[in-house]
Order: sequence, then C-alpha cells, then structure tokens
Amino acid sequence: LESRGLLESRPQSGYFVNLRNDEGHAPVRELRPSKPIAISSSVDVSRLVLSTLRSIGTDDAVPLGSPYPDPSLFPFEKLNRYAYAAGRDKSLWGVTEGLPPGHPRLIRQIARRYLENGMSVDPNEIIVTVGATEAINLCLQAVAKPGDTIAVESPTFYAMLHAIERMGMKAIEVATHPEYGIDIAALATIAKSQPIAACMVMP
Repeated sequence: LESRGLLESRPQSGYFVNLRNDEGHAPVRELRPSKPIAISSSVDVSRLVLSTLRSIGTDDAVPLGSPYPDPSLFPFEKLNRYAYAAGRDKSLWGVTEGLPPGHPRLIRQIARRYLENGMSVDPNEIIVTVGATEAINLCLQAVAKPGDTIAVESPTFYAMLHAIERMGMKAIEVATHPEYGIDIAALATIAKSQPIAACMVMP
C-alpha cells in the first residue's frame, strides 16, 4: 500500500492513509511536534502491553500494536536448514562463546566500527545484549534508581515505558517532532526545573 502511494509512513508515528487532491497528488502536510504535559509521573502500561502482546497469537484480530512480523512471512524451512548446519559444525564449547559480555570477536568488530566513525571505544566497555529491551534495562539500571525521573520522547517505544514502570521510576514526556526528533529546547527547560536521571530517545 505504501509503494502504491495509498499509505504514508511517519517517523515515530506509524502509517496513515495518504489523502490525495483532485490532481491525484498527496497534499503537503505540515508536520507538527507533539505537545505533552511536562509532568513527571508514574508509569502504568503493563496491562496494556501484555494484552497487546497476547493478541499476536489470535486469528480473530490484526495485531497492529505488535512489533513482530507475521510468522508466515519467514522462510522457516531454509532457516531450519541453516540452523541445523550451524549447530552441526559447532563444538559443545561453542555454546558458551556468546555469554555476557558477548563474543570477543564481535566486540572487537564493534569497537573497530566505532573507530572507523571517529570514536575510540574501549572493547571492555562494550556489552552485547540479546535485544533492545535487555539493553534498555541494563542502561536504566546503570544510571538511575527507583523514584528517579526519565525523560522520554512523546510518543515513545512502549518497551521503554514498561522498563521504567518495572523499575519503579517515573517518566516525563518531551515534545517530539515527527521528522526532527526530540525538542532539545523543551528538554533543556525540563532539565532546569527538575532533576532528570536519564533521557531515552529513538535515533
């Protein structure tokens, strides 16, 4: 639908019907930033998140809130063959190579990638996680404690809010533009009025 011009994707917002004018062209819309109320508050999203994730396995609804693609889109026969071949060539000790903080060769490659982009990073400072959610949790635990306030974009990734809630922290929304991202001036104003332990953004 997007390739046919019927839907348009807006960063950090989702997909929208692409309205067209009489000439068949989509009108140019002015993108506006969100306008959240800048109040530090407790987070309560667990029930909504869990109910959304449970809907993934049902056939009577389209889980538009799910971050996971439909399993039927994956070539499982090929994936199974590749997994079998990879497992057959590995020794028993190979199972432990990926334990925290991560596979040494992968960590060295990540450090090299940073260096190629002008940043010198000590490989001992790099931790490889099994996914974004684990990384979010580790980062929060490293820089904040229960009761601290975390600045987040508005809207933001629900897993961030879920992590903030589970750790007993508070969240404060910051105005965010669909194209340019978080409003730095708004964030600075908030930081002057109250202590912010961390700022979580989606690059």
